[in-house]
Amino acid sequence: SGVYTLAIDYGSSSILNSPYSLTVFPAATSVQTTVLSGLGLTESTAGVLGQFVIQARDQYSNVQRYFFGDGSAIFAVAFSGPSARTATLSAVRDSQYVASYTITTAGSYSVSLSVTGDSSTRSWAFTAFPSTLSLASSSVDEAALSMLHPANLEILIPINARDSIGNIFPPPEISGELSEFRAEVLPEGKSAVVRNVGSKYTAIFNVTRSGSYSLDVYIGQSAFPTSPYAFNVGPGPLSAEATTASGFALEGGLAGATVEVLVFPRDVYGNPILLASDSDVSMSISGGGDG
Repeated sequence: SGVYTLAIDYGSSSILNSPYSLTVFPAATSVQTTVLSGLGLTESTAGVLGQFVIQARDQYSNVQRYFFGDGSAIFAVAFSGPSARTATLSAVRDSQYVASYTITTAGSYSVSLSVTGDSSTRSWAFTAFPSTLSLASSSVDEAALSMLHPANLEILIPINARDSIGNIFPPPEISGELSEFRAEVLPEGKSAVVRNVGSKYTAIFNVTRSGSYSLDVYIGQSAFPTSPYAFNVGPGPLSAEATTASGFALEGGLAGATVEVLVFPRDVYGNPILLASDSDVSMSISGGGDG
């Protein structure tokens, strides 16, 4: 498109009024050659206004020379993914339009552009990232806490890290300790290690003594509003070496008399096992008498 000069000659002479000034206007807007630009075309932060620019062009890549109002009569921008959204269009200049949107659900999307009168569409991969970690929205997996954890087995408590809108905040893909959270086990006063386990922040620790404990979880120096979280540790497997017995019968008794021996089942850390089955303990007497 543009302004051209058309010359018409007859022999060696130009005809009357030649040359002529011609103006070639752009053809219909084409979705395939229209140019989109800006970081907001491929990513945004949940809850934050995102934008990108649309430059209208025809099928020959000519820039359109006229406006279509705010652009909504000719363009449509749609997001498909965890939630459906459309963009609001506004005119800028030189047939440029700004597409504005706010996506609140983090995740992977596809953003598509369609043009009135053009049967084809174009689409791009798009990612909406969670915003910053929110103390008020984050919590721990209380189902994991409600389990009775055996002594000294590694205890894993997933942390539901979320932004202020409630989007899950994924941890960085590293195998080492993570610093975004810290967790403390009370009353022992020991710190839990926080790592990426199954793409979730996870507090990892162990306790050797059975009993009732609590887990405090922090972002920086601030504890979760619902912290501390109570949990219970039970004994580990029965250990013969740690199990004890008592009673006078251990020293002797009367022939023919029934005697009792008290057996105190314990795990390897000395934790009493209150629900040990009778079948786990057997007693035998060996040796000889004098008749």
